[in-house]
Amino acid sequence: MTYPLENLFRPAVERYAAIASLAAASGVIAWPEVLMLTPTAGLLVVTLLFAHALRREGQAQRVLRFQRHLRQPPHYALAANRIPWSRHQLFLGRGFRWTAVHTQRLVDSRRPEVAHFREPAGLYRLARRFESRHEHTRLAWAARLTRQTAWWNPAH
Repeated sequence: MTYPLENLFRPAVERYAAIASLAAASGVIAWPEVLMLTPTAGLLVVTLLFAHALRREGQAQRVLRFQRHLRQPPHYALAANRIPWSRHQLFLGRGFRWTAVHTQRLVDSRRPEVAHFREPAGLYRLARRFESRHEHTRLAWAARLTRQTAWWNPAH
């Protein structure tokens, strides 16, 4: 279901519904007789509860992914020989079509209670300061590690 307004600058409360559905499914698996369910009905209820939990967790992940990409957008690199050129147009990157949703997100991002999304995380700032201080010291190897864009690097 889509709504005219969205608020992705909030806690991912969908996760609470997912946890509740998993807990209820666990209860049905453990004690179907307490709920007076036949084995077939119990299996159906458990399947529906798991499906609900998966759906709500997916919605929570959408909110969390949006918030994570606010601080660090996805990596985009293009080799110099792959840049399209023209005498009449300028290539500025991938770009996207700006819509009312983006305007709403921009307005929402300027609210004071979500200011922490506009600032880099503490670990990120600490890593960048470490890199600038130790670029030409014996710890240059560690500075190169913190600069790498990789799944194992929490500081990038």
